[in-house]
Amino acid sequence: MSESHDLKTLGVVLSASRLELIPEQVFNNWLRPLSLSDITVQPGGFSGAVVYHCRATQSDPFGANEWALKRWPNGTTGERVEQVHTVVNLARENGCRLLPRFASTSGRRELIVVDSTCWDLSQWMPGAPLSRQATLEEIADGAAAIASFHAAVRVNWASAINRASATEFDRGVSKAIEDRIERLAKLNSELPTALEVPLPASIPDELATAIRIASDLLRNRWPEAAPQIANELNVWSDRRVYTQYILRDIHREHLLFDVASQGLALGTRTPSGLIDFDAIRVDSPAVDLARWTASFFSPLNSISDRLAAAASGYRRICDLNNEQIQLAETFVHVSRWINLANWVVWIVLGSRLFVNSANEISLRISDLIEQLGERDHCER
Repeated sequence: MSESHDLKTLGVVLSASRLELIPEQVFNNWLRPLSLSDITVQPGGFSGAVVYHCRATQSDPFGANEWALKRWPNGTTGERVEQVHTVVNLARENGCRLLPRFASTSGRRELIVVDSTCWDLSQWMPGAPLSRQATLEEIADGAAAIASFHAAVRVNWASAINRASATEFDRGVSKAIEDRIERLAKLNSELPTALEVPLPASIPDELATAIRIASDLLRNRWPEAAPQIANELNVWSDRRVYTQYILRDIHREHLLFDVASQGLALGTRTPSGLIDFDAIRVDSPAVDLARWTASFFSPLNSISDRLAAAASGYRRICDLNNEQIQLAETFVHVSRWINLANWVVWIVLGSRLFVNSANEISLRISDLIEQLGERDHCER
C-alpha cells in the first residue's frame, strides 16, 4: 500500500462529512504545487467516484484557482481514463468551452494511478444543475450544449484517437440498445424473485416505502410492459444508425448552468460546464438526447414536449434526423421501466452496493414512478 496523507496533519482545511486519505503522490504532484488548501468532499453520484472541490490561495497561469480532484471508481483502468481525457481534450481544443482543462503531473501525464486507483485533477466548472422542473427553453439550451460537445468531437477525432478512419463509427448498432436487450433478459429472470422475497430488515424505512411502491407497480404492469419493451428494442437490434463518441450519462446533474454575465436578460442562466465523463464511449447521439430529456419532469408539460424542445435545441448546432428522434423516444420509454426494475432487484436481492444515502436512492425511485405515470405517445 502507498503512503497517504491525513490532510489535517498537513495544515489543510478539510470540510467534509468523512475524512478521506489522499495518496502522497497525488498530494505532491497537485495539491502542494497548486497551494490547494481548502478541500471539500462533494456529495457522491451513483458511479462510485469521489470528487473533492479544491480551492487555491492563488490562481495558476491560466487563471484557475478552483479544481476538482477525482478518485475514479474502483476497477477503472489508466487506459480507460486516458481514453476519456483524449476525447474531452479534443472537444475542448475544437471549441467546446464547457469542458474542463486537466492538470498535468511533472511527467506531463493527466492522471496518477496509486494502488490500481486512478486520480485526476480538472478545472472546477462553475454553475449548478437545473431543477427537475426546468422550463422547455432551459431543456432546449441544455440540448444545444450537448450538441456542441458532439460537434466538437466530430472534428478530426479519428486521427486524434489514433485511428486511420472514422468509417467504422459512422454507422453501427447502438451499444445502448444491445445493453438494454441483455439487461431485459436478465431482469425477466431476476425480477420475479425480487418481487416475492421479503425486504431486507436493514433497509431504512423511507427506502423500504419507495421499494414497496415500485414493487407493486411492477407486479401489476411488468408482465404487460416487458414484452412491449422487448418488441421496441428488437426493432433496433440489428439496425445500423449514426454513431460517434458521446457522453452516454448526461443527466441534468452533469450539465451546469450559471447566470449570464452579459448580453442576456438579467438573471438568465446559460450552460456553463459539462462534468462527469466516466461513461464516454461510441454510441448514437440519441442516447444523450434521451438521457438529458428523461432527467426532467413537470406537470406543465409532457415527455413529448420535453423531447421536442431538446430536439429543437440540439438542431441549433447539429443535424438530427427523424431516425434519431425515434430512437431517443425508444430509449426514454424502455429505460424508465428497466431502471425501476433495476432498483428493485439491486436493493432487494443485494446484488449491488451504493455509497449514496437511502434518501438519494428513494428520490431516484420516486422520480421513475412519477414519470411512468405520464400518459402520452411515449408510453405506448
